[in-house]
Amino acid sequence: MKGVRKTKSNKLSLKNAIIYRNKNLSIKNIANLDLGKLRTSYLNNIRNFTFWGLYFPFITFLLTTLVIFWAVFINENTRNLVNHDQYIFLVFTFFISLAFTLGLAYKIFLKGQKCIYTKHKRSTRYIFISKKETQNFLKSLDAKIKSQYIYFAPIETNRLIIREFKLLDANDYYYVFKSKKVCKYLSFSRLKSKKEAVKAITKATNDYQNKLIFKLAIELKLEQKVIGYIGLSRYDLTEDTCQIVYAISEKYWRQGYTSEAVRVFVEYLKQNGKKLIIAGHVEENIHSGKVLLKNGFKRSPHLDHQMIIHRTPKNIKIYTIDERN
Repeated sequence: MKGVRKTKSNKLSLKNAIIYRNKNLSIKNIANLDLGKLRTSYLNNIRNFTFWGLYFPFITFLLTTLVIFWAVFINENTRNLVNHDQYIFLVFTFFISLAFTLGLAYKIFLKGQKCIYTKHKRSTRYIFISKKETQNFLKSLDAKIKSQYIYFAPIETNRLIIREFKLLDANDYYYVFKSKKVCKYLSFSRLKSKKEAVKAITKATNDYQNKLIFKLAIELKLEQKVIGYIGLSRYDLTEDTCQIVYAISEKYWRQGYTSEAVRVFVEYLKQNGKKLIIAGHVEENIHSGKVLLKNGFKRSPHLDHQMIIHRTPKNIKIYTIDERN
């Protein structure tokens, strides 16, 4: 597949990667594109050119219409200031301007259209697109972004996808981990801003570059949103040993999602040579223990220990799957 057509700037290359065909937006030549940057460019394209292609003309024609309306129909001195032909021209201009104003108002307020500057056949041009077209294109683009990976190939279950985190997951990640309930038994404090979510995802992405999966996204297929994470602890990590960690949004507790994610992740770890798989939970978090027992873990009381969580000592109960013998 050939790369994006060379243009005078990378920005125009990204714009020209979005084509309009058969009244549908699509992506052209994605092999050499950074899809994350393409998504950002697309949204900036819509924001910038919707202003210049819709809002600015609407405001201009509206003001022109109001000024001419005042001059022709309200100001009684106008007839004395212009001749008959000029007056007729003003009336004609008023109706033309009014027609454009109403047409643009219809596109903006009733149809909810946006404007994008994109490639059409051999030329670039403004294209008016509906809100649905924008949403469908972003949905398609997001699916392509999510399917790409650095190290960990996505794993699917009936209801979930376990995959690498992407920056476009920042809103979902922030929503999950701003909760005091979710972070009550976790080693890190709840998030206070989306910037912290972006920072956490960027760190996870850097780990993927080093073939480390400390944090993977748990995506709910039905809603196409991230509801939590699963991954490996930085402790007890050797060639054949690892410790798993996980957390999901309180909205999805006790619906089997955690168990579903743990089951498929443990299978993955076994297939990749892990013989001793460790997991633990704060003593009060009894539901996490039930999830582990349900998925083949056994209690290992001799490994129990204390851990400081949010400045408070907590008893940690340990479970293992041991296939070293």
